[in-house]
Amino acid sequence: MANGGAAAGKLTVAETFSNLREQGKSAFIPFITAGDPDLVTTSKALKILNSCGSDVIEVGVPYSDPLADGPVIQASATRALKKGTTLDSVIEMLKGVTPELSCPIVLFTYYNPILKRGVGNFMSTIKQAGIH
Repeated sequence: MANGGAAAGKLTVAETFSNLREQGKSAFIPFITAGDPDLVTTSKALKILNSCGSDVIEVGVPYSDPLADGPVIQASATRALKKGTTLDSVIEMLKGVTPELSCPIVLFTYYNPILKRGVGNFMSTIKQAGIH
């Protein structure tokens, strides 16, 4: 991996895309809803997706009013919310697993939880968790 990456030699999303572009390759970017069926399984799934060669992994934070999502992601988010998954619990889970991953994690969430927390505070929190 190139020097200058985010943490412990890990490439950033921009570096990953740049490298793939130079190689004429497309990115493999799987999506997973955090907390469906639970956060322990999500953590295990992230490790598996990483070992399968994911270039970036997109982690969806379940939201109570997912109007912009399709029916599959809406159903997944509903199941995760019923299990008690929150933005805070997703961030805590990611803090534990991101050091074990070689690819960057991108958080997919709605703006409402970011606004409620405060943009600066949110950005600081996810950066500390190793999230892009």
